[in-house]
Amino acid sequence: MLKNLDKNSDGNITKEEAGGAAWFDRLDQNQDGVIDAAELERLRKAQGADGNRGAND
Repeated sequence: MLKNLDKNSDGNITKEEAGGAAWFDRLDQNQDGVIDAAELERLRKAQGADGNRGAND
């Protein structure tokens, strides 16, 4: 799903690309206005660690 949001295919998701979604600020951990690959990887690992997501999510 997140790859679909990366409209310009630069590997980052801006708040504009996310359509101003409420979840954006939570994922943009360094508050630079961009969700980058490192932030997405931290999210993926956190979801795996707490058991809330399955392999197909």
